[in-house]
Amino acid sequence: MSDGPHLVVAGSYGWSTRYVLAAAPGPGETLLADEVQFEHGGKGSNQAVAAARLGASVDFVTAVGHDHPGEAAIALWQGEGVRADPVRPAGLPTMTGTILVERDGENRIVVALGAMLALGATDAHLVGRLVTADSTVVVQNEAPYAFTRAVLERAAAAGARTVYNPAPVSAALDHRDPVWQAVDVLVPNQHEARSLLGDSDLAPDASAEELARELAERTGCRVVLTLGAEGAVFVAGGAVERVPAVPATAVDTTGAGDCFTAALSVALAEGAVMRDAVRFACLAASRAVQQPGVIDGLPRRAELAEEVVGHQREWITEFGRSVIPRLRR
Repeated sequence: MSDGPHLVVAGSYGWSTRYVLAAAPGPGETLLADEVQFEHGGKGSNQAVAAARLGASVDFVTAVGHDHPGEAAIALWQGEGVRADPVRPAGLPTMTGTILVERDGENRIVVALGAMLALGATDAHLVGRLVTADSTVVVQNEAPYAFTRAVLERAAAAGARTVYNPAPVSAALDHRDPVWQAVDVLVPNQHEARSLLGDSDLAPDASAEELARELAERTGCRVVLTLGAEGAVFVAGGAVERVPAVPATAVDTTGAGDCFTAALSVALAEGAVMRDAVRFACLAASRAVQQPGVIDGLPRRAELAEEVVGHQREWITEFGRSVIPRLRR
């Protein structure tokens, strides 16, 4: 097991069926895919594996069924050095997802929660017994909200850092929810941020910086707003700053957001300031999109070092003082 910073990830595992095709079908349209792939998925599992590959010591709390995908999940975590003892409810299958990946790398995803529906607020004790004040706890929105909220509240009460990736976004969750008192770092994309702001007076054409600042003011959280190929904007200590993406040719963007959240959490757990943590996350996400498949695309630290060396000297000068030492640990 790694002796790196301690992360507890609470969230989903899902068995994914991925179809690669020229373009997604329209209403009433049937298309033949170029290929079909079966793979591990679920935002929680993706983030747990990504964090372990980046050097963290990871505990993962989730639920899977008594079926082949559930057994495959346990084998995955054992192979990646992720500690997990999942809840296994009777009568519910492992969460499944269908992913349509277009040739330009864009994706569309549909999920059936299955065993994840068995998790409730009382199951937050599974996280509580793992967390200390030195832990970083990472959650997403693919588990029932009662579970997610209870996990955040337990983690905050223990003095742990909490990172919330509110994806997929829920219409029932907005900036007025008291859960934000238990969240240190909020990591939405632009769509999720606008949904959380709900009835905000922010203009429809507001900049990413304005969107991030408004969300930070409404929730009281440090906000890292992901912008895909444009990088990220963060708000911390009243300052708003944009971090550009690392140049990359995207093959498959499916796991990029999960990789970003994991890398950000690992860097913060290691003591990085927010600017450096976001840079590290942008670097990791840029590597993740360069090959097909979520798990196959999640980088290891040594691979990120190779990514840095492959870029022009100006890029290394900008990022080197903060990112490169982190890669050599």
